[in-house]
Amino acid sequence: MTPAVLRIARIAPPIITESPFRKLRPYSYRDADVFRGREISIRDVADLVDEQALVVLHAPSGTGKTTLLHAGVRPALDDVFTWIEVEARGDVGALAADAVARELAVRGHTATGELAERVEQLAKLAGRAVLLVVDAVEELFRGPDVEARIAT
Repeated sequence: MTPAVLRIARIAPPIITESPFRKLRPYSYRDADVFRGREISIRDVADLVDEQALVVLHAPSGTGKTTLLHAGVRPALDDVFTWIEVEARGDVGALAADAVARELAVRGHTATGELAERVEQLAKLAGRAVLLVVDAVEELFRGPDVEARIAT
C-alpha cells in the first residue's frame, strides 16, 4: 500500500459546517475537507501516480477531472510529492520551468538550467519527488493553430 493510500485511509471525516454542494463552482484544494464521494477515484489516481512516471487522467469536459485533482488527489499526496501545476496554454515546457523556478524562489533558491535540472533541484531541496501536473491538456489539441502547436 502506498503512502498516499495510507494517508487517505487515515483521514477522519470532518464536521461539516457549511453545505458541501458547490453548484457550478469547482472544488479547490481548500475544499478537500468537504469533498466526498470520489474516494475510490482518489485512491486509484494516487496509486497510479505513485507507480508510474506518466499518468493521463482523461474524461469528457466538465466531468470533474480538475476538481478530483485539486480537492482529492493533491491533498492525498501532499506528504509524498511537491506539487507543481501548470495549465496547458502555450509552451507547456516553458510554463513548467517557470513554475518550478517560482517554487524554488519561494524556498530561497535560484533556479538554474532547463526544466529537468530545475525539477531535480526542487526534489533535492524538498527531500521528495516533484509531481508535475499539466491541466487542460486537451486545449493543446483545439483551435485553428493546432497543427502548428503539435509540430513544435
